[in-house]
Amino acid sequence: ILLTLFISEIRLFVTIFFFHFQPLLLLNFAHFRVNYKKKFFEKNPDAPLFSLGINDATNWDESAASEEAYGALSFFRNLPNRSDYYYGFVNRAAEKIEAACPGKGVGVIAYMDVQNAPSFPVRGNVVPVLCADRSMWVFPEFKREDKALIRRWARSGAELWGVYDYYYGTPFLFPRLFLQEQAEAIKFVAAEGGKIFYAECGPVVAFDAPKIRLASELLKNPDGDPEKILDEYYAKTFGAAAPAMKKFYAAACAVWAEQGGQCRWIKGWNNENATEIFPPEKLAVLRGHLSEALAAAARSR
Repeated sequence: ILLTLFISEIRLFVTIFFFHFQPLLLLNFAHFRVNYKKKFFEKNPDAPLFSLGINDATNWDESAASEEAYGALSFFRNLPNRSDYYYGFVNRAAEKIEAACPGKGVGVIAYMDVQNAPSFPVRGNVVPVLCADRSMWVFPEFKREDKALIRRWARSGAELWGVYDYYYGTPFLFPRLFLQEQAEAIKFVAAEGGKIFYAECGPVVAFDAPKIRLASELLKNPDGDPEKILDEYYAKTFGAAAPAMKKFYAAACAVWAEQGGQCRWIKGWNNENATEIFPPEKLAVLRGHLSEALAAAARSR
């Protein structure tokens, strides 16, 4: 299974690369950057976008001039909200790119300190990709907040936009399955007009193959029936053991959905203690379904 990148209704491929610094009063570099971008498109005439994606750091310039440019401090998802400052620069860059290289645009990731949509429209040739761990849609409050954010970006002025998700199977020590939530998220994004989908995965194939299959089919046809897609996958993959394996995956999804505790991105990443969400009685249920699947497979030989 080679599927860590899915794009529905492909209109362009977005390549995101990361600077080794966050924007430092980016408006001061506008002329330099537009010249650089023009040279970039001259060297890469087929590239539709120039990336202004940020990196994983939260370090921003702390000079007095920068602090003044940032404006009043506010927070979004427990991080400083720099969206107005950052997308103001992105808009200026996109305007200069359009003038110098018609038909070209700017690719960005709505991530870290710039997840929120700005308070003003972005230019049409800005292409945002919205980062979130939508496995956390099992928490109703986060799902409501993320849906509201997606709607804001859908109405932001961007002509093309999409989402970035985290489908990791490794390094988790348990099935990290959220089939209902991922189906709901893909359908919601498609209904709002999103055209781009990217997921970090690193699958444990035995656990994550249904997750990947479901995503790939729904990205081709967002109106597809998730249950039918999965039933077909189980039947073709497990044969006589399909009914028992369907129960196994459903039980694993239920454990993830009922985990409780705190909502946070990529929850349980590299955390051995996260196995606590699978107590002995729930593991016994999962083992029972696997035993049933093995028996069914043996009888069919």
